[in-house]
Amino acid sequence: MKKSIVKKLGKKMKRGLILYTLGLILNKEKKSCTKIASLLHVVHDFIYRFLSKTDIFLSIFPCLMIEIANHFAAQKEGWLIIDDTSISKVFAKLLAGVCDIYDSALGRPTRGLCVVIIAWSNGKVTIPIGFDWYFQKYIVGDLYKTKSKIAERLILDCYKKVPFKFILADAHYSTIYLLTF
Repeated sequence: MKKSIVKKLGKKMKRGLILYTLGLILNKEKKSCTKIASLLHVVHDFIYRFLSKTDIFLSIFPCLMIEIANHFAAQKEGWLIIDDTSISKVFAKLLAGVCDIYDSALGRPTRGLCVVIIAWSNGKVTIPIGFDWYFQKYIVGDLYKTKSKIAERLILDCYKKVPFKFILADAHYSTIYLLTF
């Protein structure tokens, strides 16, 4: 991670960054503030307050994830993984972007949000290094991007920053467009 970014952070922000990052990596359950705080033996409000400082969080977190992936890549080669996941929002009536999506965990359509994620892994460690929201065309109109187009952008954002042998993705991403890319 760039030292200039870290130097700008106060002691509490550094601690929040480290704890949140460790919580994401070590937590095998739902990645919520409550679950992460419980794992790390801190109060969930501490994690939440750190995440509430969005401007700082958004500028630091991607750099940190790339640095952690590079650290592990120096020890063992890895690969990039592209996949999407649904965030169930069954009771959300007015939340922007919520629509009917297929939730593979439930095995049926549900209301929620969809995120396309890129991660680096060496088989022992998996580090999330980027994401983008996927919205259905009827919600965003002309701004619509397919999941393959989102995956392409995520790969382009990461391919020079983290060494990898190959890219893994499920069959949904084996489109002619993405395979040609």
